[in-house]
Amino acid sequence: MPRNNKRIKGDDFALVSNDKFHINVHFIDTWSEGKACNFTRVQALSIMFDSHTLVVAARKVATWDYRFDALAICWDQTELVVPTDSEVEWRTRGGGGDDRGDEKH
Repeated sequence: MPRNNKRIKGDDFALVSNDKFHINVHFIDTWSEGKACNFTRVQALSIMFDSHTLVVAARKVATWDYRFDALAICWDQTELVVPTDSEVEWRTRGGGGDDRGDEKH
């Protein structure tokens, strides 16, 4: 990340990009001149491959509470509901078509 780029708040950056795979990030903080340490936070990570998109994003909250996840997880523009009461595993069905996940407990 170039340190001379003062404006990154609200910007999107491609971390990896080729014909079959693409990773974007969306930042929510800015670089501060003269600070020894800058805390830039990633608000969302988007991974695109084949015809699919997986997005993991932090939700806007008034006050962050570490006891609860404030994450939005979307697969192909459909938000997934991930249960938090047990261990959960999500997999795509693969093979094209409607690849919505199965919840495994």
